[in-house]
Amino acid sequence: MAERHLLHIAGPMERWDHIAYRYYGNASAYGPIIAANRELFPATLAPVPQFVPEGAELKIPVIDTVPAPRPDQLPPWSR
Repeated sequence: MAERHLLHIAGPMERWDHIAYRYYGNASAYGPIIAANRELFPATLAPVPQFVPEGAELKIPVIDTVPAPRPDQLPPWSR
């Protein structure tokens, strides 16, 4: 199965967590985005910059989400 992704053009001062929140609803889920765009940073030991270069064309992987459990499936302390 081919990897599915969306295209995102980075704007000024965009950070990885901003992009993750926009597409995944979770600012901490930027790992798949960085992994899909590692070719933007060819030095293997170079740190990934905090800000995405403006105008960079990023691949945003389409990830499958797990549906939230129904309230009757939650333990009593989580209802």
